[in-house]
Amino acid sequence: MSRPATVETEAGGVSGGLSRALRRPAWYVVYGVVLAASLVTAVVLWMFEGLSSGHMAGLVFSGVVYLVLGAAFVVVPLLGRVRGAELAGLTVPGGGSTGVLALWMVRFVLTLGLVAAAFPVLAIAALAGGVSIGTFVVALGVVVLELAVLTALVVGLAVLAARTALGVLLGYAAVAVLAVVTLVAAPLVGTVKDVTETVTTIPSEYDEESETVVCLDPVVTTEVTATALPNWVVLVLNPFVVVGDAAAGDVDEYGQPRDWFGTVATDLRQAHTPVPIERLDDECGENATGPLPEHPVAQLGAPLWYVGLAVHVVLGAGVLAAAVLVQRRRAGATRSA
Repeated sequence: MSRPATVETEAGGVSGGLSRALRRPAWYVVYGVVLAASLVTAVVLWMFEGLSSGHMAGLVFSGVVYLVLGAAFVVVPLLGRVRGAELAGLTVPGGGSTGVLALWMVRFVLTLGLVAAAFPVLAIAALAGGVSIGTFVVALGVVVLELAVLTALVVGLAVLAARTALGVLLGYAAVAVLAVVTLVAAPLVGTVKDVTETVTTIPSEYDEESETVVCLDPVVTTEVTATALPNWVVLVLNPFVVVGDAAAGDVDEYGQPRDWFGTVATDLRQAHTPVPIERLDDECGENATGPLPEHPVAQLGAPLWYVGLAVHVVLGAGVLAAAVLVQRRRAGATRSA
């Protein structure tokens, strides 16, 4: 009678598989490339941030986060190269486990190394200012969840395919659908909605007698424009959009985003429920002698990231569960034979 699988036995299988994977120099090359790319990206974005006079203070952090997520979408599908011997080596003896979950855990930990490689740059970018603690924690937390889903999807498809080349191909196909097709399809299946824009203009004119600039009374114009907006249901399925919408929140005194997270979130939420736009066009500036209208504060709208993340979790868990069932049947058929 076979003894039940214990947590220690399972952990041993995972640690052993991880140890074997880390003996390959290729992983250290990948982590080094991610670190170098993060440094270069941070320097370039820091220079651009300086040109923007600090308006996009969180640009460096958000840019490096998206770089790490993009690197994962390039590297993780290669983990779809699953060999039968590797899967068998992770199977818990006598426990009835197929080794699929252990394989997913090994792949997931290896993928987390991408975040660890870029973490020093992310920490410095956050400490440099412009990034709140909430944004830092939420951004990295959602990235980790997306990486868990991505590795589950890739491992599950690879086990179902049962062929190394086909597993890698399916992994890249899944990545392409999530990261690229959603962005392309969202505008194509978008809708036209009315967007209200109110502009307060403070005109001025030159007084020849006093040789000064005189401010005139404010002029308020409101215009409703039919605007083509992307389909938010498709857009929210994109992992980059999910991360951006979840981590958005750092804004300036006028409600304008201070990073790419806020820019992405604004586009998504505006596509869902268009928020009236208010602008102040001040032609008078420092020549004003009296109080001017207050500068409007932009409204960000309600978050939608949890919809996309929920779909991703269900998709990844479903594919992984299907792979477990299929592998159990294969193992049973092998024992019967």
